[in-house]
Amino acid sequence: MWIVRIFFMLSLFFTNSVFSQQQPYDYKIEVLYSMTSIPDSNDVDKQKSEIMSLLVGNEQSLFTSRRYIAMDSAMTSELKKGNSFGPSMSFYEERGTKTTMTIFKTSSNIIYYGKPAPFINKVYQYYESKPILDWKIKDETTLISGIECQKATARFGGRKWIAWFAPSIGVNEGPYKFSGLPGLIVNIYDEKKHWIMELMRIRNIDKSLDLNFSNIKPELIGSKTRFLEEKKYSMENRLQIMQSKGWTYEKPMATRKRFDKEAKEDNNWIEFLISE
Repeated sequence: MWIVRIFFMLSLFFTNSVFSQQQPYDYKIEVLYSMTSIPDSNDVDKQKSEIMSLLVGNEQSLFTSRRYIAMDSAMTSELKKGNSFGPSMSFYEERGTKTTMTIFKTSSNIIYYGKPAPFINKVYQYYESKPILDWKIKDETTLISGIECQKATARFGGRKWIAWFAPSIGVNEGPYKFSGLPGLIVNIYDEKKHWIMELMRIRNIDKSLDLNFSNIKPELIGSKTRFLEEKKYSMENRLQIMQSKGWTYEKPMATRKRFDKEAKEDNNWIEFLISE
């Protein structure tokens, strides 16, 4: 019953449509997810994990890394003090993240922000219509963290996804770009379990947030496909990109070999590159 009470105030969630995100924006609910992924589909034993935050307001939601929010807040704080270098290196080592995916959702649109690669000091943004997923709701139910959940499946981004949603939580939202079920998505994973997002915590908040993307002005890129192409290009041409920025290497051939190996091991993105 406590879940129903918490989410009753959002029963009319996303009734108004806005094309671009509003910032700063007041969020009322925070849902934390543990996101686990396998970067290399040929090495399923090597996993990557991140705590992701889904912030829900009356007209929009935000999904990004909890550490990315902390990094952005710390950078903004230091800039206000006149420190253009930002937080110390120890801060980034202890509390930093390379996960920059940031997704704003309105009732009909998605605005995505992110770096194409960790070594690229650019943040790109693209717009797309909110996907209308063909959810197949099943009769199967289970308890997850004491919440009764129901199973649903859908195809998205070149993968088949299995979701467990909570009908008692009247918010048709979820992690990443997922939404559209009659209840909050509690857990979701692809059929190979290469990408898994699992509920950690739900709580009421009263939080006004204005993300500044670590003081990097986002650049508009044409589409999701263009962003993924840029991501692919950056990973496959890392040495040339770094050298063009003035970096020098004692053993460039060995460095190229290492970079090429890392690029080949980064082959299992949450959405696959599909040419338009």
